[in-house]
Amino acid sequence: MLGARTKRRLVSVLVALASIASGAATAELTRAASREAPSSDASAEGIEPLEGLRDAFATPEAQTPPSDEAPAPPRVSGHAHTDDAPTIPRLASADAASSNLRGGRVITGETSHRLILFTFDDGPDARYTRALLDELDEADVRAVFFLTTRRFAGSTPYERNLASIAREIAARGHHVGTHTMDHIQLPLVSTPELGLQVDASADLVLRELGSRPALLRPPGGSRSPRINGYLAARGYTQVLWNLGTGDVQVRSADAVLATFRRVLEARERERGDRGGIVLLHDIHAWSVEAFPRIVAFLDRRNCDLLAAGEELYDFVDDPALFFDARVEGDPNDAVARIEPPAELLAIRQLRARARAEARCGEPERLDAIAAGRASNRRAEPR
Repeated sequence: MLGARTKRRLVSVLVALASIASGAATAELTRAASREAPSSDASAEGIEPLEGLRDAFATPEAQTPPSDEAPAPPRVSGHAHTDDAPTIPRLASADAASSNLRGGRVITGETSHRLILFTFDDGPDARYTRALLDELDEADVRAVFFLTTRRFAGSTPYERNLASIAREIAARGHHVGTHTMDHIQLPLVSTPELGLQVDASADLVLRELGSRPALLRPPGGSRSPRINGYLAARGYTQVLWNLGTGDVQVRSADAVLATFRRVLEARERERGDRGGIVLLHDIHAWSVEAFPRIVAFLDRRNCDLLAAGEELYDFVDDPALFFDARVEGDPNDAVARIEPPAELLAIRQLRARARAEARCGEPERLDAIAAGRASNRRAEPR
């Protein structure tokens, strides 16, 4: 028998699926999923830990979350597939800013299933983000970008170009969250200044994309009871990570891939997490170079899993799969405990199998891409 929460989740998922169909991580092996201010997470993003930090301000009283414009209709991914996998209806948030994912428990990414969601922090970047978008298209992967919005707050040509990149991220089927205005660790910010770092940052996303973001990633993963209370009162859903790549500590794609592999294996061995949320940064050339290699590594591993009849790595195309709404009585730091309905997992595994069957015909090519000896780009048909 399904529990009440599971039934509600399944109903919402099936409604979303139906609406789409009808419409056509060794430095980062850290506790990013901690319920308290995770000082180790700060070092995971290349920032000194906030050891023993205590806020001088009390948690603010609950306030009414900022109002949004009416959400857009469910998005249907319109990108071209690079293989012959059939298109299976995908879970979809209401818009690129995931404005319907408000009021969620803290998303950590911890899961016993091989669900992989890629996230990119600190952009947009004029040098690398568009190249990354091309790689994402080539890999048939959708991601979440957590934007540092000071980059496009003004009206200079440089800032306007970055704003256009932010809009392109959304137009190409990805999701956008805020990474604050200035990438400052929120427990260090006074309560009045949070209005700038959090709310004014969201206003900039609203200005460029037409919807206020529901998702927020605190820089360095640094949180506190005061920060949790402030964000919860405004309806933000915090998104952390459990699969670090060390890409702020290293300077090569080889090192990024090696760290990801070690973290993935350690998470499964030590915590039983076989998937989760991957942290990368689109402001580094080596991170953009490492992304298709990570995908090829997972695609290649899927070939062995497919032959063994095991659950495959599933590239999650929407953060809604990890979302769990807060309920009355939840503390502000309540963590999402995600166990997707078996019916939804089965549907997603169908698509994962089709992808694997198409790509495992060239295992040597996957090995070459993962090793950095070949490009992910397929030759254009003549």
